[in-house]
Amino acid sequence: MVRYLKSKGVILDTVTSEIIFADESEISDYAIEAIKLLNELGVMGGVGNNTIDPQGQATRAQAAAMLHQIISSFAAEGRERR
Repeated sequence: MVRYLKSKGVILDTVTSEIIFADESEISDYAIEAIKLLNELGVMGGVGNNTIDPQGQATRAQAAAMLHQIISSFAAEGRERR
């Protein structure tokens, strides 16, 4: 999702806080920054018990909720394009 937003020219803030999940060590290196950014933006909050299940698969409902949150956040905030 972060790569898509960047490809569309959406300006994303850099991650300013450290989000620590109990299973953070299972997050692939290439995905850490994107997951932290999506978490900070309120798009991705984990699956409960302070976990994110990085090796699991998102359900259709979870994917729809993330897309809805992205669309709602960026439409409401009027994020600029580069």
